[in-house]
Amino acid sequence: MDTFIKKNMTTLKFFNKEKSFFNQDEKIYFLQILAEMLQEGFSIYQSLQFMKILLPKRILTIDQILKSLNMGQSFDQVLLNYGYSNRIAAQLFFAQKQGRFNQALFEIVNHLKTMRDYQKKLIKTLIYPCFLMIFLTCLLFAMRHWMLPQILSFINKEILETYLLARYLLILFTLLPQISITFLALILFVYLIIDFYLLKLSIINRFQLLVKLPLLGKLIRKYVSYRLADELSYFYAAGFSMQETLSLLISYPIDPLISELANYLHQQFLSGSELSDSLENIGIFTKTLSLVIYQGELTSQTGQKCKLYAKKIFEEVVEDLNKKLSFVQPILFLVIAIIVMAMYLVLMLPMLTMEI
Repeated sequence: MDTFIKKNMTTLKFFNKEKSFFNQDEKIYFLQILAEMLQEGFSIYQSLQFMKILLPKRILTIDQILKSLNMGQSFDQVLLNYGYSNRIAAQLFFAQKQGRFNQALFEIVNHLKTMRDYQKKLIKTLIYPCFLMIFLTCLLFAMRHWMLPQILSFINKEILETYLLARYLLILFTLLPQISITFLALILFVYLIIDFYLLKLSIINRFQLLVKLPLLGKLIRKYVSYRLADELSYFYAAGFSMQETLSLLISYPIDPLISELANYLHQQFLSGSELSDSLENIGIFTKTLSLVIYQGELTSQTGQKCKLYAKKIFEEVVEDLNKKLSFVQPILFLVIAIIVMAMYLVLMLPMLTMEI
């Protein structure tokens, strides 16, 4: 688990990237075809042999996957070694234990498609204002290097002393490189401090800090609640008791977040605490999750209610992301408008400071 944390939870992940054998679309297509063929009665081996026809550019990769399977590696471990995320590997591993492997494949495909669509939407929303901002930033530096000396030669410095706005604009443009470098260095420094501080904390403690963030805290709380509710729903639906579920999650720590939560809940379980009370005390879940589990335990329908709640809260997370995304573009355009206005005022300085 420590290795996973160092490679995936901090800045160090940028220096420990493993080779991705499939691109994003191929990852989705690979699992989708596999799920469809398994549903039709084919074995994994037969499905992968046929996959070499559908993905001719990945024949070598598929042969390596087949070789790994023949050497005794589990399918979830193979996917983890070939570019799929730790969470996907964990989902498939536990799905095998729960007897719903094929169903899990379809669910993973749907989830990956949803995430891909949102990534495309985010890129589509940000690409134009980002390119415009980069262009304007380059134009600002060009003005500072070539045009600012010319502009200053036309300005009466005595009159400039009476125009505070003009004076501040000239100072801003004169010190633009230093201000930009200082600002970027400050952001990077703060990010690294926070990042390495989080590295020293357990995953639960990290989320306990993150849920306190003013804009993202509520969203993070919903996401963590969705993850746990979704996982528990499958174990309950497969007939596992809470103790069996926690023991399995602890014995096979594939997903760091779920494994650490399982350790915490297992300790609370041994001390005699109810599951709903333990979840409420940890402080990273929604209050509704505790109520859902409490009512489910009373009616022996915890699995069904957790599943319904996980679906509902996932839709809420997606809706919240859409709302936050809708504010990004206007904010960027406002920043761009301010930059354009500043450039215009600098160009007009000779006229604004001219003696009549």
